[in-house]
Order: sequence, then structure tokens, then C-alpha cells
Amino acid sequence: MRSSDVATMATLGSVAGCLALYYVGRRGGNALLQKRFKGGMVERASDLMRKYGAMALIVPALLPPPAPFKIFVLLGGVANIPLRTFVISIAVGRGVRYFGEGMLAVLYGKQALDYIHENSRTVGLVLALLVLVAGVGYYLWKKRTQPT
Repeated sequence: MRSSDVATMATLGSVAGCLALYYVGRRGGNALLQKRFKGGMVERASDLMRKYGAMALIVPALLPPPAPFKIFVLLGGVANIPLRTFVISIAVGRGVRYFGEGMLAVLYGKQALDYIHENSRTVGLVLALLVLVAGVGYYLWKKRTQPT
């Protein structure tokens, strides 16, 4: 099996799992949020979701555990993020992560996987920063090209 096939299946599986939690959020997940997560964490995540929208889903989707991700997925449903935006955000975040890891594995073999496992937090943060810079660049470009 090719690494791109594995990355595709991992991405699709993650999107499917996140959709289940998204629908839980849509059906009254606010109570689950309050029960499962500490109040301060819910408030900070909600503020990030309001401020950054889809980027608040993409960045945690890139990060490896133990970075908080499920709270943002659940909040996506609670906040009624449009389904299309939600799916694209999760697919982009997880896709970049899984395809990036797969590409490194193909190019550098076990050595790359060992490096990723030993430095997962740094690798995740660099990926998140790259996506954040791309998102800000896209936002600025879009803002610049829109008629006033």
C-alpha cells in the first residue's frame, strides 16, 4: 500500500470521526462541553473559535496529542459552524499532517518517523505556524482583491 493511500484513509477516517462529534455538538453538546472540559478551557476555546473561525479548527487538527483538538471539534458543532467549512477545515488540517508525515517517511524512511515521534510537538507547531501564515496571507489577499 502506498503512503498516499494510507494518508488519504487516515484523513478520511479522522474527518468521519470528527463529524460524529460535530453532530453531538449540534444536538446539545454544550452540556457535554461543560461536563467534560474545565470552564476556563471552554471559554478560551470559544474565544478562539469566535475570533479565528475555521483556523481555530485547522491549527489543532495539525497538532499531535496531547494538544487539545476534540474540544474544538465539539465546539464546531455547538457553534453551528457550517458543515462544509467544518469538513474542509478538518480535512485540510489532518490532510497536511498525515500527508506531510507520509512524505517524510517516503523520503527519509524510519529516520524521519523517529524524528517526528521524538519531536512531535515541535513538528506540529511548525506545521501549525505554516498553515497559520498561509491562512493570514490568504485572508489579506482576499481582502485586498475585494472591491470596496
